[in-house]
Amino acid sequence: MLVKPEEVGLSSARLGRISDHLRRYIDAGKLAGTLTLVARRGKIAYFEALGHLEVERKRPVAPDSIFRIYSMTKPIASVGLMMLWEQGRLQLDDPVHKFIPAWRDQRVFVGGNHPAWKTAPVERPMTVRDLLTHTSGLTYGFMERTNVDAAYRKLGVADRTRSGYTARDMVAELAALPLEFSPGTRWNYSVSTDVVGHLIEIISGQRLDAYLREHVLQPLGMADTSFVVTEEQSKRFAANYQRQADDSLKLIDDPASEDRLLAPGALRAEAWALWLALAREWTSPAAWRADSVTVRESDGRPAAGVAVRLGGGLLTETDPRGVARFVRTEPGPIELALEGRSPETRRVLLESEHGITLTGPSRR
Repeated sequence: MLVKPEEVGLSSARLGRISDHLRRYIDAGKLAGTLTLVARRGKIAYFEALGHLEVERKRPVAPDSIFRIYSMTKPIASVGLMMLWEQGRLQLDDPVHKFIPAWRDQRVFVGGNHPAWKTAPVERPMTVRDLLTHTSGLTYGFMERTNVDAAYRKLGVADRTRSGYTARDMVAELAALPLEFSPGTRWNYSVSTDVVGHLIEIISGQRLDAYLREHVLQPLGMADTSFVVTEEQSKRFAANYQRQADDSLKLIDDPASEDRLLAPGALRAEAWALWLALAREWTSPAAWRADSVTVRESDGRPAAGVAVRLGGGLLTETDPRGVARFVRTEPGPIELALEGRSPETRRVLLESEHGITLTGPSRR
């Protein structure tokens, strides 16, 4: 699959500078090792392993080495949730308390410290969309900016080193804490995707690891991407180093001694498999396409709550702005179902670049 860079419009000489640059960091002890892949037009033009997976044991980086992907787990979990949305099992504007009842009466931080808070009601309920876009009002304990994230640290919210700690435990703790801001009013990096993983378990009835393996990772050929590193895989697993103030590296996670079970929120993956999964999406004729339909009343007002069905059977619903969004893998007609509403009262505007035709509106 590796081709000459010039075959895809790249320069061998220029790509070689990547190796020169990274070697300087490795030789200076600033990096233990690197694995770099450059692809274009569905073909790999540069793929080079340098340095070591583990400096102490001199294990070299190899093309099939396995690395922690940390927060790149977020898009994988988000895709998992969007697949459930694709099946019509949730809507993006559903309130989160529909699935987590304890979150129904959330409040926003105004002042005070844990447990003596001064709070105000949220301006509107948190939605699934807020979780996916980090506009939920949640935070991380390591932010160290507010009294709310100080409470996260004090209580150990999302601390995966706690014995027996689960996403359900985290959700229960968060129910008793205020949000940093009303959902949808600001952006803040947070444990939102951990909650997304919990929603996947609630809605699918499967453990998060099993769900992602069955519906996302295995179909994409990502066999080495998992929350668990097996004994066989540990030979290919990179050690984890932390850069110190003097630019030296300190070993903080030794593959030979750790328990190899990683809590939800941090998958481990093979670089080749990650690229292969992306390449399949980029090059497949059935690549996912995002489309939308806007439905309006005859006077131009947005029509909310209108069921929109794809020819393949996917059912979604217009949001308060009259927009129905969906992701599909195959072309096909859109049928507009106007349950109990007169077709004469509506006009439909297509907002798609993918040649969708409308077979409707029609009544069911």
